[in-house]
Amino acid sequence: STAIDRYHFAVEIARCYNLDETLITPIQAKELGAIRPLNVGLCIENIRRDIGIRPFSVQDGLAYCREMEQMERMEQIQYQ
Repeated sequence: STAIDRYHFAVEIARCYNLDETLITPIQAKELGAIRPLNVGLCIENIRRDIGIRPFSVQDGLAYCREMEQMERMEQIQYQ
């Protein structure tokens, strides 16, 4: 798996939803005035090894979320 920082994650979300990624600007966490850990990653190796499931990549996971949202919207329209 590949680690991704908050900025690049936001850029990937913008790309997935066809939003203007140039509106996303990187900042330092200290600029927010909040104390946050720099590395908030999730190690998925245990999941992969113990359960035998290969989690989605960031891009595939976002694409799946978008597809599920579109299906949900279609169902809502269908039942109105």
